[in-house]
Amino acid sequence: MKKTRASAATALAIIGLVLTGLAGAFALVSWRDLGLDLVFVPIVAGLALVVGLSSRWIAAKIRRLPHPPRVFISYPRDEASTAREISSRLKKAGARVWLDQEQISPGEVWRDAIDNAIADSDSMVTLVSGSTSGWLGEEVIKAKQENVKIIPVLLEHVDLPEYLSGIQFIDLTANKDEGLDDLVESST
Repeated sequence: MKKTRASAATALAIIGLVLTGLAGAFALVSWRDLGLDLVFVPIVAGLALVVGLSSRWIAAKIRRLPHPPRVFISYPRDEASTAREISSRLKKAGARVWLDQEQISPGEVWRDAIDNAIADSDSMVTLVSGSTSGWLGEEVIKAKQENVKIIPVLLEHVDLPEYLSGIQFIDLTANKDEGLDDLVESST
């Protein structure tokens, strides 16, 4: 969604530039050929300039519009069924969930898809178990760079990796249902 909003800002800036160009072209045509009132030309050019200059403000307002929470799920491969279960719970709560096995198409560069999905997320659920790989660390670093909220979820009694230290985690080892409820509440 962040990219969609950024695209909207870019589109508004382009529209402002196009309107400015059209106003300039209209000014030349109307002044030379049509004999239109010269007062009309500065009004159109001024309007185009206002749209162009206010596109950043409009884009900022678009970014603040309410939207369903966007959640990226990072998990070790052997925890795919748990990731799907969490995805299902989050979707039922109204979240837009990004799970690689559902979102990456054949032929797509998976590293780019993951980086874009993290950048487009509001929060990142990181499933931590004894088989957590180094990819999780890279994904957490990307999430931190993008100011994405990170929610570690402990699936087994293991120490959190260093890159997750200091971040409050959800423990699913004691009471899975209660932990899942906490996860839904904290990410939606």
